[in-house]
Amino acid sequence: MRDALMGLLFTNVEREYYLREMERLIGHPVANISKEMVRLEAAGLVQSRRLGNLKLYSVNKESGLFDELKAIVGKTVGLPDLLRLALARVPGVEAAAIYGSFARGGERADSDIDLLVIGSCSDSNLIKAIKSLEKRLDREINYALYSREDWNNKIKEKNPFIRQVLKNKMILLQGKVDVKGFG
Repeated sequence: MRDALMGLLFTNVEREYYLREMERLIGHPVANISKEMVRLEAAGLVQSRRLGNLKLYSVNKESGLFDELKAIVGKTVGLPDLLRLALARVPGVEAAAIYGSFARGGERADSDIDLLVIGSCSDSNLIKAIKSLEKRLDREINYALYSREDWNNKIKEKNPFIRQVLKNKMILLQGKVDVKGFG
């Protein structure tokens, strides 16, 4: 359960959550979540504040461990690994990468996740995998899907959108985003 909580909190570092919301998002009983949040707050990793009857929890970005924990969670139970697992169940995905603000490390609480997918997968299978992950993460995931042939044509045409995506940082999730001929 701690992994799920840390994944939720460190994937959305600008957000505040109340206990029932966390219960809905990670699927663990509120009593267990409450006990874990008390421990995490005592350790200085999360902070809380009252808003009426609600107690809101968020990551303590002032903690000396914040940067290290965010990096560890991002590599172990964070969004990239969750996307890798979701995409592994979609037949026909040859390559996939996160691009945009999340890949650059500049995401905010309301930032969406930009996902590049190359392959012969169906839109419906991809949407199914993404929708369940969006619900779990409470974040919108926007994807750009290209067949291998379309991708290669966009590279040859030096498509402006593809140029913008490729000139910035990406987090490779699966396969290889081939950029031959794109100079």
